[in-house]
Amino acid sequence: MDANEFYPSKWLSAEDVGDKKTKTKITGIATEEMQDEKKLVVFFEQFKKGLILNKTNFVRLKEQLGSETDNWIGKSVELYTIKTDFKGKEVDAVRLKVVQK
Repeated sequence: MDANEFYPSKWLSAEDVGDKKTKTKITGIATEEMQDEKKLVVFFEQFKKGLILNKTNFVRLKEQLGSETDNWIGKSVELYTIKTDFKGKEVDAVRLKVVQK
């Protein structure tokens, strides 16, 4: 029995992406109010859950696709996981890169 089935995350996580690189298309963009600030959420063909954009992923998309988020829809990206430091702890994180402009 998988314990994650009892308390599933609402958002896409490194665990959902796994060890493989996944090429997919952006299908939608939304905003979500989180702890007194708005965050962008990106949705993909290959996943049911949306990815909350952290600063790193936000800057990557904005630099490569422009600041108009409507123009991001339909673009191909690759999702993968890395190890990164978060508040002094090593954690798995989702990263993305644009594979077409």
